[in-house]
Amino acid sequence: MIQSRKMFKYTAALLFTVSVSVVSVELWKRLILGRDCSDEQRLHHVQVVYERKGSKSGACGGTLIHKQWVLTAGHCYKGAEGILKVIVDVHPTNSKVNKTLTIPHENIKKYSETLSDGDIMLLKLPESVENIKPAKLPDVPCTHPPAGDILQVAGHGSASKIYGKAEAHLKCLDVSVVSCQNLKNTVFEHDKHVFCGVNLPDQPVIDSCAGDSGGGLLLMGETDVVFGVLIGGRRGGCGGQIVFTDVCKYRVWIKDLLD
Repeated sequence: MIQSRKMFKYTAALLFTVSVSVVSVELWKRLILGRDCSDEQRLHHVQVVYERKGSKSGACGGTLIHKQWVLTAGHCYKGAEGILKVIVDVHPTNSKVNKTLTIPHENIKKYSETLSDGDIMLLKLPESVENIKPAKLPDVPCTHPPAGDILQVAGHGSASKIYGKAEAHLKCLDVSVVSCQNLKNTVFEHDKHVFCGVNLPDQPVIDSCAGDSGGGLLLMGETDVVFGVLIGGRRGGCGGQIVFTDVCKYRVWIKDLLD
């Protein structure tokens, strides 16, 4: 992850490099055992790129939840010394309207600088995106899905090599909701509002490095509903659970900004 959200001593064993063109690169999570998302899915998925000194030093996923707002992880922004950009229309890969938007610093809304209070962030785009249907927030009363429900996460991380290049085609992965286990002594030990996802029954164990940080965990439907924001995996190895920020716990804060 980005340096403001250091994972643990063995981070390098888990993460992939998003840029090979700079000497000092940031390391990010990868999506393992994912499949190519269909061209009809995840049109609201965006890439969030942090640039410092003219070079890409980190990349996340994100979700359009409004024509002018993106929901992503708080640790994807590491300070005003760099520039944060959002790339829309990244999926499907043959999209001809791909556009990069630079986010003014005043449009970057982190819930807290203390990520354990909430590793979640909203980005207000400098212009509306009219050609994409956003995902929606959960209805009220809002609680994260119960254990055993199946939701989907997506990302561009390398699905073949730990240090592989980002995938050109967006990868989708179905996960089963669970309560997080064994987060003690990890970077997530004191996070207040998280839940986890694991492999589906009778399916291979998924990699806990799965997905790009910031990607949305969605209940898929006629209008997709975002219940979680991917913030990482477990300590000490790829251990079969993925950690998400619980969007329901921040719904009031999100709605106040959107309104």
